Amino acid sequence: MILRVASSVNCPCSLNFQTTAARIAQDLPKSAWRRLSSGEGTKGPRRHDWAYLELADLDAGHYDSALTGEWTRGLLIRRRIADGDLAFFSTWCPRGTPLEKLVSVEGHRWAIEDS
Repeated sequence: MILRVASSVNCPCSLNFQTTAARIAQDLPKSAWRRLSSGEGTKGPRRHDWAYLELADLDAGHYDSALTGEWTRGLLIRRRIADGDLAFFSTWCPRGTPLEKLVSVEGHRWAIEDS
């Protein structure tokens, strides 16, 4: 699941520490960002810089009996190449889901919203 959230959303980074999505993005090193396409748009590939942080690993069975194993609550961040504008997404996915998969799912969400 991927849900767009505001830059001011509180993200628990540990049991004793919370910060905002915007602050997390501000503090990321350059190496945390990867340039990927989230799909085809009307003008070609929708390329952005992306970063992802796993915030909490949880036993999915506690939240949905149809799910098993460890799932991760995370923060996916999209940065527009042209001007650095940021968008933030809360994620709920199996632990270890690759960034490319999350970006692809977000691209499908975008296509659905555009239709």
